Amino acid sequence: MYGNEQEGFGQYQQSDLAIQAAAANPHQLVLMLFNGLMDELVRAKSHLAARRYERKAESNQQVHRHSERADQRAGLREGR
Repeated sequence: MYGNEQEGFGQYQQSDLAIQAAAANPHQLVLMLFNGLMDELVRAKSHLAARRYERKAESNQQVHRHSERADQRAGLREGR
């Protein structure tokens, strides 16, 4: 039961994030992406401190995804 509640909450967060992104202007969207990046960096740091290296690697992958999205939105990947 607890797993289903967590899964439902995760889906709710994803849909809320999608709604916010759809309504955001380009500056707000970049800010959202950088906020997600910072959240993942904090998460990765805590995994390192607790020696949860597998979870730290997962956070690093998320950091990379957030960074790429932010770069794309800012026009850094397209040579703008």
